[in-house]
Amino acid sequence: MDHYLFLDSGSVWISGLLPDGVHRPSRSDAQGQVAQSYTGQAQAHPAKRRPKQMTIAAGLLCSEGVLVCADSQVTVGTAKLDGSKVGVFETSWGQVIGSFAGNVDYAAAAFQMIERHADSTEVKSSPIDGIETLLSSRYRSHVWEHPQQDSGDYDYSLFLGIRLNEENHARLYRTTETILREVRSFDCAGSGEEFGRDILRLHHPVS
Repeated sequence: MDHYLFLDSGSVWISGLLPDGVHRPSRSDAQGQVAQSYTGQAQAHPAKRRPKQMTIAAGLLCSEGVLVCADSQVTVGTAKLDGSKVGVFETSWGQVIGSFAGNVDYAAAAFQMIERHADSTEVKSSPIDGIETLLSSRYRSHVWEHPQQDSGDYDYSLFLGIRLNEENHARLYRTTETILREVRSFDCAGSGEEFGRDILRLHHPVS
């Protein structure tokens, strides 16, 4: 995996599987990290010539916290570019990290929508239910009801690590179309998800 985020009991760690020896970002470092290549904050650059690769995102629930990660290959038209597919933000009720697979623009927009509405009354009163409602409504309106849905690939999946202020541990969630489900061990999404699951089964217990 090219990019990953780790959420423990109170901090977000960028680009490290475990906190030891990893740069700890300031709050300003952590804001708006998702899909920077498409918001004008960072410039996307063509991927180096290499064998065809699978795209994949994954989430793992660890004893120390939650890890989300993704490859860096994104497709814009017929071009293959390198870009960030992880993100993080902080709210009045907790912290959220995320990674995604599938349609880059639609997935990044969905994550950014969560951040914009994070402190709305509906989400603040019940963060998990509120986020699920937002994501479900968006998927229905932007994917299922897309006028060219049958001829285009608009599907996407998000992995979310969420730590609520009243809890001392983070939880892991995955979206599949309109649903948001809690993951108790690990899961993968994308064209390489079956391969990823096979690898993770060798190193991570399934509960």
